[in-house]
Amino acid sequence: KIFLLSFIILIAGCTLNKLENTKVPEISPEYFVSKNITLSHLSDDIKYIPFDSEMPIKNISKIEITDSLIFLATYPNGILVFNINGKLFRQIGKKGKGPGEYISATKFALDNNNKRIYVKGRVKILVFDFSGNLIRELSRGQNLDFTELEYKDGNLFGLNPVFNMKENIFFNWIVIDTLGNELFTKLNPVTGFNTNGMSASGNISYKFDNNIHYWNHYNDTIYELSNNAYEAKFLFKRNKYRLTPETAEDDNTMLGKNNIFISRTIFESKQFLFVKYRQFNQTHLGIYDKLSKKFEKIDAVNNRYKGIINDMDGGMAFDPTGCLQWEGNEYLFTTVDAWELIAHVNSDEFVSFNTTEKKKELECLANNLNENDNPVLMIVKLKP
Repeated sequence: KIFLLSFIILIAGCTLNKLENTKVPEISPEYFVSKNITLSHLSDDIKYIPFDSEMPIKNISKIEITDSLIFLATYPNGILVFNINGKLFRQIGKKGKGPGEYISATKFALDNNNKRIYVKGRVKILVFDFSGNLIRELSRGQNLDFTELEYKDGNLFGLNPVFNMKENIFFNWIVIDTLGNELFTKLNPVTGFNTNGMSASGNISYKFDNNIHYWNHYNDTIYELSNNAYEAKFLFKRNKYRLTPETAEDDNTMLGKNNIFISRTIFESKQFLFVKYRQFNQTHLGIYDKLSKKFEKIDAVNNRYKGIINDMDGGMAFDPTGCLQWEGNEYLFTTVDAWELIAHVNSDEFVSFNTTEKKKELECLANNLNENDNPVLMIVKLKP
């Protein structure tokens, strides 16, 4: 009997440990500890890719990189493809209302294996090959009424934000095949309510390890999606800081001026979860280390958030907008305007930075830019 009792206790202890080890991590602003994190703490290399200015770019809403090509969703010229050095390769489709044309194209999804790009227009999805040839068009009915577009394992994922519930959002995401047939729908459990509006800046989905992840402001979960299922990857802790339909009715909440945790952009690497958020009228970059389980954050300085201090080449502070896998490595990325880069290189802050080869490379780049040139892609390689 004693042996049996000991065996039961041992099994129970093992089960408890297993449950603890597989517990879904919770995210909450009070967990993040302010730190002076520099770029060299996270990265061991930095690169700049200036996009040539043959076609002007005023805004970039999505970036994806394959082995040799960079795909951008831009305004006003839609989908542009550059080589890895920033030279314009081609435009995919063009603006218009005819076949193979779109009124605007702010999102796209890549099938790199089959060299297909799915471009989301206002009223249809256009399917091109990487050479820009139109394959087919998918007309948008209610089952194609979504904001974001991703591709995985032969299917398309259409994802919806829940920023402002003055109008009902019927589903969080929908899975369709590449002919437009509906395969799975995750209905939106948050019913309509009045808010004073919320900025739609940031993202609602990201890809990590070739898996699609989804979140929205009124759900407590960051989901990892598959074709007909989903599972919780991270949770927003249910406490006084969480955004709810009730707290959303407060003007100060929607402007990020009170204690409510307003996430803006979320993305992930092998080691870190990055959460850019606003609280008490300040922007922060929260970094959760999945290995050490530590929560750290980068705060605004003098009421202005700039990003991660760039101690690698003395360049502009790095405000990452996403993470990508390229050539077997992980990179954080962002874009900076040419005029800002030129102004920084001419600043006292940059001049006083210790002279290094990386600093010389950045100075050379800036000296060859014009203030009206297209943006520059800034990518930093994460340490393995």
